Amino acid sequence: MVGRLLEEGHSLSVTARSVEGARSLIQSGVKLTQIDLLLTNDLQALVRGHDWVIHCAAHVGLWGPKALYENLNIGLTKRLHDAAIQEGVTKFIYMSCANVILNDPVPIENATEDRPICHQRAFRYAYSKAHAEQFVLANASACMPTIALRPALVWGNGDIVDRQIGPAADRGLFGWFGDGRYLYSTCYIGNLCEAIVQALQANLFTGAFFIRDKEEMNLREFLSARLQAGNYAVPTLSIPRAMAWPLARFTENGW
Repeated sequence: MVGRLLEEGHSLSVTARSVEGARSLIQSGVKLTQIDLLLTNDLQALVRGHDWVIHCAAHVGLWGPKALYENLNIGLTKRLHDAAIQEGVTKFIYMSCANVILNDPVPIENATEDRPICHQRAFRYAYSKAHAEQFVLANASACMPTIALRPALVWGNGDIVDRQIGPAADRGLFGWFGDGRYLYSTCYIGNLCEAIVQALQANLFTGAFFIRDKEEMNLREFLSARLQAGNYAVPTLSIPRAMAWPLARFTENGW
């Protein structure tokens, strides 16, 4: 995303929490602030003098302490949105996610943006992202239009396959639910970058938008190809699909 916006001729300021993340951003030539956003009380200073804010920071794990989701995914979003208003930012882009509409143990097909957001507190990631999205959209104004982008599974160099799934597969710790042969939406990072550029340029007051690749693939087909491309092991372990929902609840509530 940073590279695409630089190509578009924008000047960027970026925050990073980890040393590794900071190192890669320094090499791109942007103005970098290495900071834990939860530990600063001066978010206004970070956005001062900027026209736009693209808010991507979040705890993206499928499990973790409830307070972490509430403080980072919801609380930080509210504080950053308020800081942007106070500093005269003219557009706020919130990076949401496709599973903000996750509620029931049934396949989600051909979903539209008017579908009800997640109300299941047990699904802490989906719930927290959904309610942060709800806040920023409800507080959009003519002075600061606010758009939420809902990408499906984002893939590309350095994605969740490289960070988590691939290493887990190599250790024999990743398997399929129901053989993995069901439709699953994906979003190539280049397509997400294009969506961000379009959102920044669009004359829109507010709105939420799903972002996904045009091609339809089943999860096993996609992940197997992605794992092979990264030289990771392709798992053969399969868990009955009926166990997916109870296991997800157990995993969340176990924290």
